[in-house]
Formats: sequence, C-alpha cells, structure tokens
Amino acid sequence: MATDPISMYLGSQESEKQKDKKQSRIMLALATLLIVSFLQITQWDKYAFEVIPLQARIMTGAADGEDFLRMSAICFDRKKYDCSIQNSRAYLQTHPEDLKARYELGLLELRMNHIEEGAESLRAYIDQGGEEPRAHFELGKAYAKLEKNREARKEFSILLNGKTDVFHVSVTRAYVNTLINEHRWVAAKRMIEQARKKSLSYNAFMTAEYRVVMKNLSDRGLASQ
Repeated sequence: MATDPISMYLGSQESEKQKDKKQSRIMLALATLLIVSFLQITQWDKYAFEVIPLQARIMTGAADGEDFLRMSAICFDRKKYDCSIQNSRAYLQTHPEDLKARYELGLLELRMNHIEEGAESLRAYIDQGGEEPRAHFELGKAYAKLEKNREARKEFSILLNGKTDVFHVSVTRAYVNTLINEHRWVAAKRMIEQARKKSLSYNAFMTAEYRVVMKNLSDRGLASQ
C-alpha cells in the first residue's frame, strides 16, 4: 500500500520538531552547566572543583567530619565566615574532642558578633582542658559584653594571677572596666593605682577612666579611699 505523501511530510516535520526540541534541551543543559560552573568559579575561585563534590556530599548526607572541616577551611579562606562557622559546628558534632577546632570556632563566632555562641565555645574549650591563655581573655571580654561582669573578672583573674604576662595591660584594663560598669568606684580606683605603681610606663594608665572614677568618688565624698 502506497504511503500518503502528505502523511510522510507531516511525519517528517514532526520528527524534525522532536530533533529540534532535543537539541534545544541539550543546549539549555550545556548553557546551565556553563553558568553554574562560572558562578562556582566566581564564588569559590581555585576551590571551585573541590567544593562541588564537597557540597554534593553535604547535601546528600554522605559527608563525614573531614568534609565539614575542609569546607570550613575553604569558607574561611574565601572570607565566608558564617559558612565556616556552620561547617565547623557540624564537624564538632562528630569530633567534640578537637580542642583546636573548638577554640578557633569560638574566636570566629566572637569575631562575627555571635557573642553567646562564642562564649559557649570558649567555655567548652577551657572546660575540656584547653590551655591557650587568649581563651580566658576573649571569654572574659565576651562575658563583659553579655553584662556578666563577675564571670568576666574570674577569667581575667586567671591571667592576672598566672605566671604569664600575656595581655597583662589589656587584661587589667578590661578588668577595671567591669568594675566601672558595676559602679564599683573604690575597687576601680585601687586597681588603676596598683597598676600605675608597677612601672613608670603605667603612669598614664587609664587616664580618662581614672578621671571618671575620681569624679564619682568625689561626688560621694569618697575620693580619699
């Protein structure tokens, strides 16, 4: 039976349309891939081709602790600090014994103004046996920002009473400020004066704060104390 020429023509046209659709889909997929690759390279630079499989494993739940730690390091290097924090927290869920990672997380959380979280991280670091002196200093400052002045002074006292002179001037200043915040003018005055007696270089130590302290003491008739 002879094939109808019209049917043949229509069939040929339909076949061409299907081919065109397939080619369009392929071109669209390639264009999308190129755009995604460009965005990845723009966002992640030299890490682009390392980040893609890392993100895939994280999104599918196949990532292990080392994947989160590596992603955190990449994010930090690219100055994506919230991304770094998020991945560090995920890493520490499976590696809570990693004191270095917890200490660095605490510092970064404070840097990004996540004060409560940063204080919790540094508290955990110290409670787990972390010995970095700066942890006490940064934790004390965090407590002061949270208006936990007594807790702040405990951390500062550890440094002031310890064998190390690390941050001594800065720690003393921070300690005095917690006293001023609580209007403990006599204690603040005595501490500033004690610091000034330690060295001639301390003669002008906390001059502006000392004026405030003395004014408040004078107003209360306590300047001589």
